[in-house]
Amino acid sequence: MGVRSVASADVVMVGAGSAGCVLAARLSEDPERTVLLLEAGPDHREVDLPEELRTLSRPVAWPYNWGDRVASTGGRELNYARGRGVGGSSATNGAVALRPEPEDFDAWPRELGWDRMLAYLNRVENDLDFGAEAYHGDAGPIPIVRHPEADWTSLQRGFVDGCVAAGLEFCADHSRPGSTGVGAIPMNRRGSGRVSNAIAYLEAARDRANVTIWATAMSSAARPCHRAGLDSSPRPPADPGRPAQPGRDAGDRDQRGTATADRRRQHRADRRASGRPGTHRLAVRRRT
Repeated sequence: MGVRSVASADVVMVGAGSAGCVLAARLSEDPERTVLLLEAGPDHREVDLPEELRTLSRPVAWPYNWGDRVASTGGRELNYARGRGVGGSSATNGAVALRPEPEDFDAWPRELGWDRMLAYLNRVENDLDFGAEAYHGDAGPIPIVRHPEADWTSLQRGFVDGCVAAGLEFCADHSRPGSTGVGAIPMNRRGSGRVSNAIAYLEAARDRANVTIWATAMSSAARPCHRAGLDSSPRPPADPGRPAQPGRDAGDRDQRGTATADRRRQHRADRRASGRPGTHRLAVRRRT
């Protein structure tokens, strides 16, 4: 029942990013509906994931990162990391699962306010720390955890103690409605492994007879999808011959030179060896 051409599919999903993975999985629950998922980047089953996609805090480069850059102040150019491949940026990001605040929905249509959307936020997650709370879920496909205090480094402990001494509240759950203060960030991970939407949603659905995934599929023209010519030639990264430049190539160099990059790499290696989280796994969230 697999899809043989774009025209033969009941539904064509253009882009297998965070949303595309969910939609393809949900729409294919109907065995009579054929779903074709198109993705410009590579595709991997969970067991075949490369290390930079499987494990957090690994640098991600082409072909899994588009290599986009944005202009910043002072004429600087910064890395704008966007995932390229099945799972999209959920397959390459830092796995921070921080929820919006209830008032963030105030500008949404009334029927899509916090009271309506909370049920869907809960449906997504399996919060292993606070799943019993009414504002969390405990049966969804996305595991949510926070680094326990017992695993904090002395630097992390000092950071939190300093914030509390300065008058901030300690916050055990940054996703609690109305929360404020300093504490561990909620994350979608298992151990040090990132749980992307490709893993949480699409992995179980991809073996269905009515689901077809075409990876490294590029459109040869900006035309409607049912007419687009497809090939398997990925777009080369922009300026592939450009040498690394100080302050521009993420994970390579910065304005302080090679010594700083070497120290950062050693710090990451030490952290991985210890099995402990980096300082960026803590956050301050302050309501005004």
